[in-house]
Amino acid sequence: MAGHDDENVRLELAARPDVKPEILYFLADDASSKVRTAIAENQRTPHHADIILAKDKDANVRERLADKISRLAPELSPDDKDKVKKMAYDTLETLAKDELTRARQILAEALQDVAGAPAPVIRKLAFDTELVVAGPILENSPVLTDEDLMEIIERGSTTGRLSFISKRKDVTEGVSEAIVATADEYAVALLLANPSAQIRETTLDRVVDEAKDVISWHAPLVSRPQISGYAAKRLAGFVAANLIRVLSIRSDLEPDVLEEVKKAVTNRIEGGESDLKDAIQLEDTETPLEVAMGKVQKLKDKGDLNEARVRKMVSGGKKEEVIAALAIMNEVPAVAVQKAINAKNIKGVVSICWKAELSAKTAEQIQSVVVEIGDSEIMKAESGKYAMSDSDMEWQFEFVIDMA
Repeated sequence: MAGHDDENVRLELAARPDVKPEILYFLADDASSKVRTAIAENQRTPHHADIILAKDKDANVRERLADKISRLAPELSPDDKDKVKKMAYDTLETLAKDELTRARQILAEALQDVAGAPAPVIRKLAFDTELVVAGPILENSPVLTDEDLMEIIERGSTTGRLSFISKRKDVTEGVSEAIVATADEYAVALLLANPSAQIRETTLDRVVDEAKDVISWHAPLVSRPQISGYAAKRLAGFVAANLIRVLSIRSDLEPDVLEEVKKAVTNRIEGGESDLKDAIQLEDTETPLEVAMGKVQKLKDKGDLNEARVRKMVSGGKKEEVIAALAIMNEVPAVAVQKAINAKNIKGVVSICWKAELSAKTAEQIQSVVVEIGDSEIMKAESGKYAMSDSDMEWQFEFVIDMA
């Protein structure tokens, strides 16, 4: 059948899953590109044949092979002593260098989120000259290290390449700083809009200093998960009216910072920017935390402020109400609780929960939902009790209040 004159006979044989590898190897050199394509797709085809097909003159054959071989990537390594796996790796590496963009693109799309993909192949794809190949890898591959990303940035990469890096999940502070240093407007805008990107406060403040004439940075800066008081006051000095509104209702800004924001807007209005008059109520404006304090105080007055009520606030994601509840239950300034939470001072927050006579389990939920930290960072209860001693928590509590 493998030597039959009828192409359809050979094609049917090439697609069968029960044919011996030797027959498939024989068909890898068939005159028909349709037959060779079927061999490239067949999972039973031996790697000896794949190496031949990786250099096939027909583009479609190489594309189909790329699709198949990429699924084996997590098992492959350039240093593997297993000859069969080594041949499969060699095939993968050959396809990563293929002159056909589509073949390389198929590999990149298949390997972009594979944690076990071979690092040399991933690097090859990441440095590819075509963005359709490099882009998926730069944006998603967990195999790329910070050193790889920094090297790409330092080579003076194009905007498109930098932009894919800016959109990565959990961009580290070092990589963020390198992107900012390029002064690439679009890439920096995407970085600022990436809520998981870690950006040092000093780096963010530097961006704010340069942002007045870069309109594309204004909205993502105002909406960053965390900004310093300095950044908030600077932004209030030049962003548009609609962004002033966003800035003025941020729950993470402390009262004194919000007051400075109002002053900055007042100065702009007095300077002739009349369109800002409706952007923010400059007099008698209650902050979200002040509103929450009033609401929670009413609950206490009615005798309804208890642990069950606090847990309901937490599950509802009502950060300001939780802060208000902890402040009122402890009879301490709300700003002290707010500062501990915004600074992600875990020991301080846990101590505040303990002082409010909440359970260690509720303290865990507050750390997760309100402080917004990962499970590995949470100070968890030990046999239902707080992990710290009472004396340690008392000290931490006093420290948080004194610092405020």
